[in-house]
Amino acid sequence: MAKYNNYKLFYFIQALIKYFPFQMGIYLRRILYRPFFNKFGSGIIIHDNVHFKFPSDISINNNVKIAQSSIFVGRSGLEIGDNVLIGAGTKIITSSHNYHNINYLQIKVYHSTL
Repeated sequence: MAKYNNYKLFYFIQALIKYFPFQMGIYLRRILYRPFFNKFGSGIIIHDNVHFKFPSDISINNNVKIAQSSIFVGRSGLEIGDNVLIGAGTKIITSSHNYHNINYLQIKVYHSTL
């Protein structure tokens, strides 16, 4: 339950500051995002309109620059190494699917007659 509440707090903070431009926004994101990530190195630059989901499963190492309008979903764990530049509009989505169990996918089809 505590992890869920941390997500809610992070998403609230993210909604408040993710559109702040320029150096002020970069500084605020660097300071306020740090406690929510699994690892948050030094020299990280996160530009405006970058969206994170499940930050506690994301590790960002040193000297990483993330350009505008990128999306990161760390559901199954995500590690970004040292000295990485991520271009604008990049989407990195990690997930885990149980594709071995055919019953896992439950698609319901409803029929109606006119």
